[in-house]
Amino acid sequence: MTASFSPTSTTNTSTLTLTASSTAAIGVANVTITGTSGTLTSTASISLTVNPKGNYSLSASPSSLTMLLNTTATSTITVTPQNGFTSNVSLSASGLPAGVTASFNPTSSAGSSTLTFTASSTAAMGTFAVTITGTVGSLVNTASISLTVATALPSGWSDLDIGAVGPAGSASYANGTFTVNGSGQYIWATADGFNFAYLPWS
Repeated sequence: MTASFSPTSTTNTSTLTLTASSTAAIGVANVTITGTSGTLTSTASISLTVNPKGNYSLSASPSSLTMLLNTTATSTITVTPQNGFTSNVSLSASGLPAGVTASFNPTSSAGSSTLTFTASSTAAMGTFAVTITGTVGSLVNTASISLTVATALPSGWSDLDIGAVGPAGSASYANGTFTVNGSGQYIWATADGFNFAYLPWS
């Protein structure tokens, strides 16, 4: 970072030009301007924020996750550069339910990072909005993930894929709500394809 004045001395006003190189430190700095005339000295301060060139956006894939107690789930966080942006973005997660932790690998990236959620056996169940925050200097961007923490089906309950479904289905239970995930093309005539949660009864 360099500074120049035009003119370099004055009895009125001068224009200060600050120039940041490609390797300038990113962040906030306090710049002190000192004026001297003989034995008289006065100062003024400038709060200077240096941002990386350009900007970036954050995205999460998948942006909706369902996990059971005592399991992990992952999402890929992608940093998309804009207008020549090349800096690493520091990543963090907020809005986590009690008993769920989040870790990033790597913790900062200019490309992508794997976010891993880990739910303990006592994690709070339900659906939560988790905010992923990327920070570089004063540049802050966010992405959202809908995270559902559930338990296995209650005692006696089961789930089953019916017909040709492609990706396997699943079923879970949390806070009085059953969640059934299934694939398949039809539920009629003779081409049924779905996931079915059920409780046998005599």
